[in-house]
Amino acid sequence: MTDVITKWPFQTQSIRAGDVVAHTYRAVFDARSPNPFCDTRYALMGPPGQPNLRPAYYVATGHRGALWEIILRTVSPNADNQVSVPAALYAGRRLVRLRAKRDIEAVIRVDRPHRLRFVDADTPEDMAWEMACTHSVHAISHGMAAGVERFLTQLRFQHAALGWRSKQYPDDLVYVLYAPPFDPDDWEIIEDIDLTSAAGIALIKDAVEAPGYQWEDEPAPDPDIDP
Repeated sequence: MTDVITKWPFQTQSIRAGDVVAHTYRAVFDARSPNPFCDTRYALMGPPGQPNLRPAYYVATGHRGALWEIILRTVSPNADNQVSVPAALYAGRRLVRLRAKRDIEAVIRVDRPHRLRFVDADTPEDMAWEMACTHSVHAISHGMAAGVERFLTQLRFQHAALGWRSKQYPDDLVYVLYAPPFDPDDWEIIEDIDLTSAAGIALIKDAVEAPGYQWEDEPAPDPDIDP
């Protein structure tokens, strides 16, 4: 099996006190609640049917990355470079902006060039991480996350998060924060926006237009056709 870490010790990174991040979530949950049954990229999976070894909480360094990772990941432009976002994609969802109250230490960046701190360039280990960062089958990344957890646990070192460039919107970073040590009290809510509101739709429109696409309003339903 490919080793996920071949060099130790190595320098980790931090999310600094005062840094602002964005998180999208379903309105039925708390804005700062980690997900104990997460199965997305780099989740620390438990046994089948059981909770995660450590629940996951995903943030991005900007609202665009947060929206592209969750809300917009399946949209694509038409022949006129226009993107229409069905309301069903953001119904019942919110976007929260959070400010870190303290430094979040022991963050491991797993994208290039940062992962060269713990694997050598152009090796099978490097290629495995590249696939885990980009492949649409998230189970590949689960194995890598589990490997990091096993390796560091043996050294009695607990990492707080993994970070990488968003696959969907590479201008932003994405972090998966693990609980523990994730603590909701370490994060101040500075803005909490209903994505179906005018402010929420403006954020979605901005995220669509940032890569150069044109926003297209979703067609109104035909009153002569029963829903």
